[in-house]
Amino acid sequence: MLKLTQAQLEYLSTLKELPEAEHPEDKCALIWVGGSHAYGIADEHSDVDVRAATMPTMRQILSLNDYGEKHMPDSDMVVRSYLKVARMLRDANPNMVELANLPIDCILHCDDYGFRLLQLAQKLAVNTKCKSTFSGYAYQQTMLAERREHEGDTSKAYKAMAHALRVYRMGAVLLKSGEVQVSRAGIDQEELLAIRHGDFDPEQYDLKLLHAKSRFEEAAEHTRLPQPVSDTELQDMVLPIVHEYAKCLFKE
Repeated sequence: MLKLTQAQLEYLSTLKELPEAEHPEDKCALIWVGGSHAYGIADEHSDVDVRAATMPTMRQILSLNDYGEKHMPDSDMVVRSYLKVARMLRDANPNMVELANLPIDCILHCDDYGFRLLQLAQKLAVNTKCKSTFSGYAYQQTMLAERREHEGDTSKAYKAMAHALRVYRMGAVLLKSGEVQVSRAGIDQEELLAIRHGDFDPEQYDLKLLHAKSRFEEAAEHTRLPQPVSDTELQDMVLPIVHEYAKCLFKE
């Protein structure tokens, strides 16, 4: 069962940028696990990518200050402001698009504002910008695989190869239908796990990657996904939620 470590809870307790709360996790609107665990292709060596979204403090609201994001030292935990996450969703960041259909067991904490962020994810993230962000990420993983292989680090090379194939396939479905297939269970989970462990034929992999890339490009050319919302539209969607939260703070 996925859960926060004691070190991560202590880190949340020390962040002055987060709202006051009795329990560390309650400082966040939403805490989730992304990456390989969300895709269902993690192994015993996989990092646990913990991500969190937080509402603003009274000081941040009054000063119009947004802290952006905080990275926990020596950990794969990133804490971001609510607005930062919303912008990343609108910009179709591949690591944020997963919020549009995150497996329930990957949600570690979710309050009412976190639930509303999950509702916003589908409206914000599924847009034509996915064409460039997903193709760029898949290319990045392909180049990373080549570099790791050249360095002799086959484990990380295989991991990048699996992700490159996943991103092209996931992106093709998203661009064609608007469906965000985060969990690979029942799709290509076993195949991707085999690639991660080096159990594949290189020539067959190259053919699969080429086919996946071709399907992605075809889907990108004919996609009917909407354009990303403008800054004004983004504010109209997010600020009412923040305003409602601010009213609760002032009542306190």
